[in-house]
Amino acid sequence: MRRLNRHRRIGLCVVAVLGSACPAWGDDARTPSETSAHGASSSDALAAEAVSAYGRLFEALAPADRPALLAELLASRHVELVQLAADLTTRLLLNAEPVDAAVTHAAVGRLADPDARVRLLAAALLVNLDPASAADRARERLAAEDTPAIRVKLLDLLRAAPPDQRSVRLALSLLNRSPEVSAAAMRLIDAQVSDYRSLPVQSRARLERVVAALDAASMTSAQVRIAAGVMPTPAREVRLSEVLHAAAPDAARAAARALLPMPDHATTIAAAARSRTALAELGVQALATHRSDPHALRTALSIELSGAARGRAMPHLAALAASLAEADLAEVLRESDDHALRLGASEPVIERWRRPPDASSPPPSTPDPALALLLAQSALATDQPTLAVQIVSMVPAESDGAGLARAHVRGLLALARIDDAKRITLEKSVPRTVWDHALRDAERSDNDEARSMLAAVIDELWNGDASE
Repeated sequence: MRRLNRHRRIGLCVVAVLGSACPAWGDDARTPSETSAHGASSSDALAAEAVSAYGRLFEALAPADRPALLAELLASRHVELVQLAADLTTRLLLNAEPVDAAVTHAAVGRLADPDARVRLLAAALLVNLDPASAADRARERLAAEDTPAIRVKLLDLLRAAPPDQRSVRLALSLLNRSPEVSAAAMRLIDAQVSDYRSLPVQSRARLERVVAALDAASMTSAQVRIAAGVMPTPAREVRLSEVLHAAAPDAARAAARALLPMPDHATTIAAAARSRTALAELGVQALATHRSDPHALRTALSIELSGAARGRAMPHLAALAASLAEADLAEVLRESDDHALRLGASEPVIERWRRPPDASSPPPSTPDPALALLLAQSALATDQPTLAVQIVSMVPAESDGAGLARAHVRGLLALARIDDAKRITLEKSVPRTVWDHALRDAERSDNDEARSMLAAVIDELWNGDASE
């Protein structure tokens, strides 16, 4: 404590000296118009020195002593020091360091400051500091505040606080103010109203008028969700469909989610998803939720899926694929050259084919030979020979044709199971070209041992004859 008091006295001396040297320091005591440019420059330099001195003081203090200094700076009459306190507190929050309640109390105390810049700093800081503790004072201040930027921050503060009908009522009263304030008010309403039917009829009608007047291309995700909650059918569906194609990605996704439960709009969402990658997974989800036909899968596969969206869309794609007859699935998948997508979409089908682990499991289904061949080829193309061999092995012996036999041998050779590959080759009359392909792979990889072994087996099986 003695160390804290010593450092505080040093800081206060800085302000006292600077204040006496420059009584007009800070914008709350502006110089008369006749003040020289040199005097203004000196004032700025002294302000910068004070901020630097207090910054060094903050760094020198032990963590336990810093909150008291921050609270003191937040209470300063100099806006530069309030800004410094806000910056230092924000740094603590970003580093997940605790901030004492005294700092929150000091910030709350500045919400009604005569200087709009100080009010803005306090409101912005409290959004991330402790919204719940500041909510009552923020509501009180919001009713009297007339600066749009500060209104926005107060609304953001209340949005981050626990839901409260008083906050919602205040937000509703600000819907027809500046676009920025109206947008912030709708963000609060979106965050704190879970069922728009709970609002008074007049409030719902007011919200409906506001969102109906918005340009679809400029709507935010919060405004879209409000439109979905208050607009009547069919105006709601028309507006959401417009947003799908025109609005920013977040808003378009909000519109797609609102339309998702409606079967008639599955193709609408999918069509938008084909031209907007932000909607890709939702387009697939809409088709999987409401359709189960080959054309729906064909449309879903035509939607560009990449990155995280691909992973999120895959369960929906797989559900759609699993709903089709295997012959239809094979026909659609054959049109895609994305081997990983083929396999991902077919994972539930492959699982159906697997042998049951115990007697209580349902019996496995018999694989469609054409689909099995397609998936085995995709497994080989994606360097998954074990999966390829498993798929082929699940096809009944009487159903597997020449294509499956070749895929089987290719998988066995990739796994270096030479004896099994020889057996299948002899049983199914697999052509030499399959072995020659494996030999070329060994030569390209400089695997002398594999190359010698394959050459010897080829010579043994075909007696040196290169013909099939």
